[in-house]
Amino acid sequence: MTTRKKAFTCTEPVGEIELADERRWIQPLFPGEARGEIVSGNLTLICASLGTSYEIETKGKILLIEEWNIEPWEIDHLINHLYNAGKLQETRGIVFGECVNCLPDSKTGFENSLTLTDILEHFMNLVKVPAIYGLPLGHTRDMATTPLGCQAYLNETTGKLFIEESGTIG
Repeated sequence: MTTRKKAFTCTEPVGEIELADERRWIQPLFPGEARGEIVSGNLTLICASLGTSYEIETKGKILLIEEWNIEPWEIDHLINHLYNAGKLQETRGIVFGECVNCLPDSKTGFENSLTLTDILEHFMNLVKVPAIYGLPLGHTRDMATTPLGCQAYLNETTGKLFIEESGTIG
């Protein structure tokens, strides 16, 4: 049964969020395990909401972040903004989605030498919370459905995220 169907129709826990494509892999970013409530959003929109009544609450939670169609240097700016706002440091763990189409553009006029993985590893080494990159979250063809507000377990060593509750009211 797909995570979407489990999230919307079952009263049992959703379980493991699996890779949709066996040719993909999970990139470990910082070691450890974490449990907490899931909060999530698009990186650009999370940053845009800072300082408003819609600002994301990350304290003690597992933060799922997705982004698409922007360059790594732009992701660097946005993650730096979240870091400076203290949002990353408050989390128990962080999961970055596939970040579809987030590649350097040679038309920027300057050399873009950092990869997206370089940027994510840099910030996770500062924050020091369990973190992985590459689950099918957000703007991806085979997007996994992750119910917000549910308890989850993140294991960086195995590269797995488990939703430990049902996404429905039973």
